[in-house]
Amino acid sequence: MTFLKTKLFGFLALSCSLISCGQPQANAPTATSNATPIATSSAIAQTTTAPPTPIAEKTPEAAANGHSLVNSFKGKLDSLGIKIALPTYVPQGFWIAAVRTEPCRQGDTVDANGVCRFGPEYTVIYRNSQDHCFTVEATGGGLGGPSSRYTRAVRSKIFDKVDVMIGTGNDQPITDAIANTPQELRTDYAGNSPFYAVRTIKSQAASWIDAAIICSDAVHMTPNEFIKIVESLDWLPQSTSSVSSSPSQEEVEENAQRQFEKISKQSCDLQTKDEKSVRYMICSVQGINNQPRVISASSSLIEAGDGISYWFAEDGAVVAIRFFHTGEIFLFSGDRLVAELTMSSQAFQRRSAKQGFTNEQRNRLEDLAKNRGIDIISRFK
Repeated sequence: MTFLKTKLFGFLALSCSLISCGQPQANAPTATSNATPIATSSAIAQTTTAPPTPIAEKTPEAAANGHSLVNSFKGKLDSLGIKIALPTYVPQGFWIAAVRTEPCRQGDTVDANGVCRFGPEYTVIYRNSQDHCFTVEATGGGLGGPSSRYTRAVRSKIFDKVDVMIGTGNDQPITDAIANTPQELRTDYAGNSPFYAVRTIKSQAASWIDAAIICSDAVHMTPNEFIKIVESLDWLPQSTSSVSSSPSQEEVEENAQRQFEKISKQSCDLQTKDEKSVRYMICSVQGINNQPRVISASSSLIEAGDGISYWFAEDGAVVAIRFFHTGEIFLFSGDRLVAELTMSSQAFQRRSAKQGFTNEQRNRLEDLAKNRGIDIISRFK
């Protein structure tokens, strides 16, 4: 494995491509493939579907208001048409790793609040650099009434009563000693359709929610810290105007291009790793608490140079994907394909994605974006 300082714009290699310089150009194998790079855009249609929402490569400090961590996920949550409960207090070092949403199915009976029998529902997974995870969830119904071994009733900003629960049993009170000791924790569901809950989760539960999420099996949070999260639950402010909540296609494209150009010009630490005929590369910058944050990942065939590379925004979402054999660069916003970039006079120009992409091509590219290059990044763990 080698380490060096490089400039990501040089990584794009206009005058000296990574192929001609003897460096890999990265084709990102899918999570289900082993080490077979994707050489051209025509190969996209042959790629197996990647895991839906992998982790973000970021470790920010606790926000003054945890709602600010939502960022690009807000539109996805707002689209459900229900009130979104999220904590304003988030322990330091946690970020939003994934957001899963499920609207009511076609044909479901929907009430005046926009709720059906089992939906809409969402799960927001928070994660830190030690792979500790907790979630905030909501669902329309279909719930049982779990018992607990220990419990304590607390009050949040929006719910009069929320029961914090540990284990299963006969509902003994949580003592001060227990409250200061890390536990597996959950709340009973609060509210009245939708129903809301918070819980710490391990790898098995995370995999059930999203196969790409990695969460430690270690018990990591005390009830006292968990209660702070629960007490801070508040409604995520909703946009008052459909215009302000729905930026134009051009605005989305321009924002994605600005993010990509900013990332591509950063200096970063480059790591390489060769496995058989494939070379893997990641570029990282210094993050919070001296934790590296990956801003680019790639893999390629060493001899041919065919491959793929990913660029990541600060929240870990993919901003751009480049195919080295064809030179194609595609821009994304919130995992959605928004444009293709072309090169003219040493500068990038945006090509609108409103038209020109088939549904099959869009689906395959967006699956790649959701994969977040996890197969590449995992080789440097």
